[in-house]
Amino acid sequence: MRDAFSTVTTGPNTVGEAETMRIGILGTGTLAAALGEGWARAGHEVVIGGRSQIKAEKLAERLGHGVLAVAPREAVADRDAVLLAVSWDGVADMMGSVGASDGALRGTPLIDPTNAVTHGVGTLLTPSQSAPGISPTR
Repeated sequence: MRDAFSTVTTGPNTVGEAETMRIGILGTGTLAAALGEGWARAGHEVVIGGRSQIKAEKLAERLGHGVLAVAPREAVADRDAVLLAVSWDGVADMMGSVGASDGALRGTPLIDPTNAVTHGVGTLLTPSQSAPGISPTR
């Protein structure tokens, strides 16, 4: 029985075979830990890049399963998918540190569960308060 973190591919020679993905995680909080643990347990190659290298190293060690802590820019290089798991106020800094405006994420699926709310308050931000280059959906 497969869990929600397994990837099953379909095609001429891959029906039902699990495919290992190379997944980068940007962030070191609760969401990064939960999804990282699931993906690592499912056998995917997971790397974690955070604003704090120490936090990234602690999380990687806690998750085990070969999870590595790397610099944020390295966490997006040659990945099959990248999870952006930072608070809204950290999105612009993180995207800048990985070189998003230079095309570092071009062609890579970005899983972005961020919400345009003030952390801990729940106040919805207006488009003028959004991170540069990112506009919330209307």
